[in-house]
Amino acid sequence: TRYCENNCPYKVRRFNWFEYARNNPVENLQLNPDVTVRSRGVMEKCTFCVQRIQEKRIKARREDRSLQDGEIQTACQQSCPAGAIIFGDLNDPESKISKIIEENRSYRLLTELNVEPAVWYLAKIRNQV
Repeated sequence: TRYCENNCPYKVRRFNWFEYARNNPVENLQLNPDVTVRSRGVMEKCTFCVQRIQEKRIKARREDRSLQDGEIQTACQQSCPAGAIIFGDLNDPESKISKIIEENRSYRLLTELNVEPAVWYLAKIRNQV
């Protein structure tokens, strides 16, 4: 746990200080069933809402089709009023995210560490006066 927290280059790992699960199974019913409840003392990291991704994959498989661009929406993407977070398939050259990454403003963090993150950023546009 301490190793993960100290050596994570992105500093996204957090220590879970809370004990959400209860001994009484009836009390556990009030917790969100779509969210994995980990016990106290576990390192937490954003998983890009794996539950939402799996839900959409299963739905597409049942309907015998492929996932559509923009069909999966993570919680941070849903709650961002500016629309600054985009989630999509990098393997699809027609997807919105693939077109954004091809811009010369896109970059990754800590590329010198060769960790190949799945997160890309866009440089801020500044007016040249």
